[in-house]
Amino acid sequence: HWGVLEGLCIAMTQLPQQPLRRTCLGLVTRSLAVLAPEPRYAVLAHVLRTCPYPPVTSLLLHQLKEEVRGSWPTEGGVCKEDYHRDTRRAPFVALAAPLLLEVWPKPSGPLLLQQLDVTMGCLNLLRFLLLRDKGVDITGVYSQELQQRLQQHFLTPLQTHTDALLKEVAAGRADEQGGMAEATQEMQLQMLAEVLERVRELLPRPA
Repeated sequence: HWGVLEGLCIAMTQLPQQPLRRTCLGLVTRSLAVLAPEPRYAVLAHVLRTCPYPPVTSLLLHQLKEEVRGSWPTEGGVCKEDYHRDTRRAPFVALAAPLLLEVWPKPSGPLLLQQLDVTMGCLNLLRFLLLRDKGVDITGVYSQELQQRLQQHFLTPLQTHTDALLKEVAAGRADEQGGMAEATQEMQLQMLAEVLERVRELLPRPA
């Protein structure tokens, strides 16, 4: 399965026509669906860790989110707390948060725009986990250790680099040196800043 998915991921970056790329994505989804939860998680996690194509990684992060949504352990609308980080019965639920930290690119000013697709995918997955797991924490996303790693290695540096780049782009536009490319970059950074703010609003405040 690894080889098949890697081939499909390459095809998604090479095919010029959107319908063909969408077909490849559908094949990725169907290829994963035939597997049981544990091997399905293992295959998707491997491809996420090794995929060198940011747009494809972003799509795979969305697939990971849908896998978590589809396997969320509920009964009568109530979360089953006995699934607390159960990697056998619910691997996607139990392992999505630590996998997120493995896939998340280290925030870097010069590379931030190149990493934008993956960074946005990570933020969206994190926001989904924070909302879905509030008050239960069967994913570990609210654990003190993971929260510290999030803040120290990802969210705080990302905030710093985003703010700095926004100021830089805004200064260039004020000097009338920027064109359409700079305007697009500013819009992308503003969108990133908004999503980042929404995520940070969900995080527990330090004691």
